[in-house]
Amino acid sequence: MIYFDAGATTLQKPEAVARAMYRAVGTLSSPGRGSYPATRAAEETDLRCRTLAAELFGVTDPERVVFTSSATHGLNIAIRTLVKPGGRVVISGYEHNAVTRPLHAIPGVEIAVADAPLFDREEMVRQFAQALETPADAVICTHVSNVFGCRLPVERIAALCRERGVPFVLDASQSAGTLPVDMAALGAAFVAMPGHKGLYGPQGTGLLLCGMEPEPLLRGGTGSQSLLQVMPDQLPDRLEPGTHNMPGIAGLLEGLRFVKARGTKRIAAHERRLTRQLAARLANRMQRYAVQHSRLGIPLFLAEEAPHGHMAIGATTFPTAPGQASTWNPELIERMGKVIAAEIRLQGGHICYGPVLDIVRDPRWSRTEESYGEDCYLTARIGEAYVRGTGSGDLSQSRHALSTLKHFIAYGASEGGQNGGSNLLGERELRVTDNPAEPRPPPSHPAVKAGARSVMTAYNSVDGIPCTANRRMLTDILRGEWGFDGFVVSDLLSIEGVHETHGVAGSVREAAVQAFAKAEEAAKQEAAGQLLFAAVNAARLAGVDAEEALTFASKRFAQQCLEQEQSGTQVE
Repeated sequence: MIYFDAGATTLQKPEAVARAMYRAVGTLSSPGRGSYPATRAAEETDLRCRTLAAELFGVTDPERVVFTSSATHGLNIAIRTLVKPGGRVVISGYEHNAVTRPLHAIPGVEIAVADAPLFDREEMVRQFAQALETPADAVICTHVSNVFGCRLPVERIAALCRERGVPFVLDASQSAGTLPVDMAALGAAFVAMPGHKGLYGPQGTGLLLCGMEPEPLLRGGTGSQSLLQVMPDQLPDRLEPGTHNMPGIAGLLEGLRFVKARGTKRIAAHERRLTRQLAARLANRMQRYAVQHSRLGIPLFLAEEAPHGHMAIGATTFPTAPGQASTWNPELIERMGKVIAAEIRLQGGHICYGPVLDIVRDPRWSRTEESYGEDCYLTARIGEAYVRGTGSGDLSQSRHALSTLKHFIAYGASEGGQNGGSNLLGERELRVTDNPAEPRPPPSHPAVKAGARSVMTAYNSVDGIPCTANRRMLTDILRGEWGFDGFVVSDLLSIEGVHETHGVAGSVREAAVQAFAKAEEAAKQEAAGQLLFAAVNAARLAGVDAEEALTFASKRFAQQCLEQEQSGTQVE
């Protein structure tokens, strides 16, 4: 069976879980309610489950492991304990509504969101540090996003909380059993987790690890101090009113035993292998569908971000661009490129978005950390090595990928360091500054000569003309002077930027036409279709219907060709 919803519940559980639950229904009573065999057996199962959970998750005292009905139940206890009406709490931008709904239910609570782009761990830590400059009652953070699969730097966030004396709550719903979770190392106030995901237990079970004294969410009968009209002070009784779910606890115990026997590292490695296999199979099915069921039968090119490794769960992460450049070792970068290309192809991809060859000219520029630095010669050599490593554009080899050079051109010299701003470099400086490796003719970048088959346009403008719609740069220089015969792709929403940022198009649709117009001369090199596709795709991302954009742009281009023909200009 192929099960696609393991992020919600792990349906394929060890057989021992079901057997333990079946036995428990007929053999286990309720702990703390007597001294006959069925009660003692229940107490023993209860203690074994808490003890094993404490061992797996770094809890010093098994009695501080509390049974809950779900991670949501545990998070509600933690939130009600720490956050009071009118208080302030800091959360990440990736929290489940198991966190946000309880917070919104508390009157007058200020919720500060430490938001950051996907996979940008440094920015995430910076955002939390900034948010904690103002006093907070608690920090609540998920370990892994249930939507995006990104792993948050919870160890560093927890360290910030310890430095500032702010209680830290971890939602380990997507990580417990797969990633290491150490309560003691984190110094967490609470850690909540479900039993039915990575712990392989049944639905309706969960664990709350308590690093501080909690406030009861529910009140009622316990197996201890029954004469008191308040909840007992000691854990776990304080948080466990009512009858224990012994079949669930028995099943959870077997799930925990399964995790311990295999180890989280082995389980995580197995999941990564399955993810890669599934990605490759899905990519192959998409290819077959495109070839067999589309009108033209054109295969797909699947592109992946890869400036410092394939940006996918389970792929190898290499140092960022400054770290790569600091090696001064093109041979090492070439080896890195081989790994990147192999991992992309093994998961069904063909194109890697990288290397980033922008020359940094202003430290204020927001993408400095993506670039190899200010040294033109070093950037050229590192970029060249990256392209060679990924296969020099030869897709006939099963572990080669096409490199996409980013970004054409002069992106790192935008006025004021603003992303997408204008560039006022003169002709000589433009050629020498951004392509100094071989200033003598032909002025082609070494990475192009090494076999790069794709170039991505920059967000900025050169002399007032957006790079995404700049015929001189993309046709005259890139294709004419450099002899580049690969394909050009627009950056995300850069065609929209021709209209909204640069203001040289009256609408997004007109911006798409301008971007397509740069393919007019390139049509002689049989690249018009590729450029048209890039333009239409970017227009679609900008909110324009793809079919509408394609029809409009095609008609405009056909009209231009007709006008040329009527004027006596030869159209090829």
